[in-house]
Amino acid sequence: MKRRALHLTLTLLCLLLASAHAATAKETWTKVTSKNFTLVGNASEKEIRQVATRLEQFREVFTRLFTRARFETFVPTTVIVFKDRNAYKPFNPGNNAGYFQSGEDVNYITLTAEPRRSEDEDPFSTIYHEYVHLLVKNNMTGVPLWVNEGLAEFYRTFDVMKDGTQVMIGKPISYHVLYMREQKFLPLQTLLNVDYDSPYYNEGSKRGVFYAQSWALMHYLQFERDGQRRPQFTRYLNLLAAGTPSEAAFRTAFESDYATVEKEMKSYVNHNSYQTQVITLKDRLASDASMQSAPVSDAEAQAYLGDLLLHTHRYADAEKYIQKALELDPKLPLAHTSLGMLRFRQNRMADAQSELELAVGEDSRNYLAHYYYAFALSHEHANENLGGGFAPETAGRIRAHLKRAMELAPEYAEAYNLHAFLSLASGNLDEATMMLKRALELAPGRSEQFSVTLAQVYMRRNDFKAARTLLEPIAQKGAEAYLRREA
Repeated sequence: MKRRALHLTLTLLCLLLASAHAATAKETWTKVTSKNFTLVGNASEKEIRQVATRLEQFREVFTRLFTRARFETFVPTTVIVFKDRNAYKPFNPGNNAGYFQSGEDVNYITLTAEPRRSEDEDPFSTIYHEYVHLLVKNNMTGVPLWVNEGLAEFYRTFDVMKDGTQVMIGKPISYHVLYMREQKFLPLQTLLNVDYDSPYYNEGSKRGVFYAQSWALMHYLQFERDGQRRPQFTRYLNLLAAGTPSEAAFRTAFESDYATVEKEMKSYVNHNSYQTQVITLKDRLASDASMQSAPVSDAEAQAYLGDLLLHTHRYADAEKYIQKALELDPKLPLAHTSLGMLRFRQNRMADAQSELELAVGEDSRNYLAHYYYAFALSHEHANENLGGGFAPETAGRIRAHLKRAMELAPEYAEAYNLHAFLSLASGNLDEATMMLKRALELAPGRSEQFSVTLAQVYMRRNDFKAARTLLEPIAQKGAEAYLRREA
């Protein structure tokens, strides 16, 4: 009897220990909301706040350096901070220190809080690079590829000094310096005309010289002649934006020809003495004082991970996490929204509509759920449009949810773009024009796509000259191949 009681006691003790182990092994997820970012992660709250602070500081420095630039973006940015490399590995197929995944509905930044083992493992350098691309896209159209990549590489070494009162920019990048020593230079005219279809951008064996030389040219323009080239560079960008042909813009802005500037840049590189700039700020950079923290449920954590995988096009993996989220919380709007978009991308339109109906029903204040629902409806009933417009009931439902999305997020440009498509289909050309012009104001980085739709409006008005003016530049040098074909 005593032996049996002892056995029972030991069994209960083992169960208690196992239960305690499960409780301690359970991950804690936290959400930190800063002024411009939403961060979630299984790292500690302190570590997540540190990431938020660095991102806000980087963005703030740009607002101080480029006072006329537009920094508000209609697409929100979510940052996922993993506690260590092992936790990050399943969501990091490229084995990067960190990455930035841009999107038309949400941007994702991912990284690990685990200390880096070398300079090459600094996740923020990659994130800064990609965030510069986002800012360029938000402010300029028709930017040459070398400018876009050169700026991103130049600012990837950004560093905050002296407790937030000074920052350093322009630190040399060792692998670019080494590459420039060992490899033959591209002719400057070739570099300036590299586009998204060029082998110098797409082929690994050639891409290295393009990135290194774009960085070197940007470094030269920022620092050579005590910075005299900087205002010339700004003028060059303004001339390009005004439609001036590339070579004419270069000669006018830099008051020189390709050969002269190429010779100066080679001399700058060969001196192997790269300057840096330390900027002293009037006020200390942002801290985490205004940030707010909140716990994240297991279901929400699974939904965030599933949505990340959805946006990195790993659909099978995404579904596992989204379904797990719905098992834990069958009414979770984020999970229904993500599953709805997953079904849409799988061409399962009826299922997509059902999931998104649940999403808008559970959370009427989620503007993306309303937008996605309208988006799914417009595609599911696309055949109705072949006869000259959507059925009145369908059009009314789409319009109502787009209106709600715009009320909740007046800066979300995609809602105006979809509304313009609906107006165009129904023949309301004035409304379509108004919606597209608003979308162009909100998201200049999406101007090519919106302009193609606006050109269709002009064609319906028989204003072929206006349509041609919009389409010709896109057809010749559009960033996206599908838009060039459509234009």
